[in-house]
Amino acid sequence: MPNPVSWFEIHVDDLQRAKAFYEGVFQHPLTESDCPSGNESSICIFSTDYEEYGIGGMLYTDKNYPIIRGNNFTIFFNCDDCAVESARAEAFGGKLLQEKTSIGEEGFYAVVEDSEGNRIGLHSMQ
Repeated sequence: MPNPVSWFEIHVDDLQRAKAFYEGVFQHPLTESDCPSGNESSICIFSTDYEEYGIGGMLYTDKNYPIIRGNNFTIFFNCDDCAVESARAEAFGGKLLQEKTSIGEEGFYAVVEDSEGNRIGLHSMQ
């Protein structure tokens, strides 16, 4: 298995605001869909072409479970230059938490807060 991570879910307060944030930062469209489980969730799906992208995921709202701010995990997104995406994050209502930082041969990383208060990481080789 080349990539053990296969899926992620980001719980958000405002699906349309979060969709605009992620589409704006990463310049990649998300697909709105009904929740396949039939519960009261609304979802937006990131691409699930595992051969091309290696991972799939979604943004979701769930009326049965209130969002808790200040989560204890970070999902890292690969990008061409994490300084570019971190600047876009600020432009789309996010907040820079850690500017682009070298991690030696492993590349660079930055950390931002998204439009919903979630901490996300950005990773690039340049």
